[in-house]
Amino acid sequence: MNKSIILFVIIGIIVIGGVLSYVSTIKIDKDPSKDSFKIGIVKWVTSEQFDKNISEFKRYVELDEHFNENNLEYLEDISYANKSKHQEIVQKFIDEKVDLIFTQTTSGTLIAKEMTRDIPIVFSVVTYPVEAGIIDDLSHSGNNLVGTRNYVPIETQFDYFTEIFPIKKLGFVHRLNEPNSVIQYNEAKEYGSNNGIEIIDIVGTSLEDLESLLSENISKVDSLYQACDSLVQSGGEELAIKIATEKNKPTFSCNHDGVIKGALAGVVADFIDIGQLSGSQAHWILEGSNFDFLKTESSSPHKILNLKTANSLGIELANEMKYSGAELID
Repeated sequence: MNKSIILFVIIGIIVIGGVLSYVSTIKIDKDPSKDSFKIGIVKWVTSEQFDKNISEFKRYVELDEHFNENNLEYLEDISYANKSKHQEIVQKFIDEKVDLIFTQTTSGTLIAKEMTRDIPIVFSVVTYPVEAGIIDDLSHSGNNLVGTRNYVPIETQFDYFTEIFPIKKLGFVHRLNEPNSVIQYNEAKEYGSNNGIEIIDIVGTSLEDLESLLSENISKVDSLYQACDSLVQSGGEELAIKIATEKNKPTFSCNHDGVIKGALAGVVADFIDIGQLSGSQAHWILEGSNFDFLKTESSSPHKILNLKTANSLGIELANEMKYSGAELID
């Protein structure tokens, strides 16, 4: 046989073997005799948007008659950003032999990933799942996880903010060493360097710490940005808005709830949309789909603008800005 043909055959066997090995590590087989299912839902923090995300997740798990209240049970708990408590909840789900675990946030998902390689995990509200080490790739996770991102590029966000307000010195509010906001902070620094904006790091470890740092730094900035992390989403947002408003300075948010609570504007992921996408993924997994069939998804950016805040700060907006496809809060 021709040497080139032999080499081609050998390479083909190696490639096929590698693909089969890859698929076998991520295949979740559905037990045909199984007639009831349990899903564990572990929350890291809570808010109206997080709750809507879960509600839509459940609704889309139950896409058709295969899964309903008669054969589907949800076990739900919250850790309030406490790592030990979160581990306890996930372990309880493992002991209960749940068929799937649903997680939110990067921190909460990383904990679940560390604790089981056998139970499928579907995540949501994770901004950078690849960079944070949750999955290998958006197209092929390489493990027992798949989910949805609340990712909106910093450039997309800040381009919109600078149309509304002439930012020169921006305070970047986030939690110390949280993966999502560390990456965001570095992106913001690069954007600032390219666009003549000084980015001042306001990084806390707790709400008390953050309140002190905000009070100390608010006079040094002309505006604030609240990042996508769990400290911001569990009270930090309100602190930043309150302190900035008292000094008649605008804030910009990575979170839909932040603009509802008084930030001037945000370009955010739709938590309802990504909840639906995650629910669909969970549905297909319970149906027996392989993980190589599923991709980690994102939603389209969603502009939201608080007209009441703009009026209170004396910021005049052109009509084209008010009605440029944004959700308006008045």
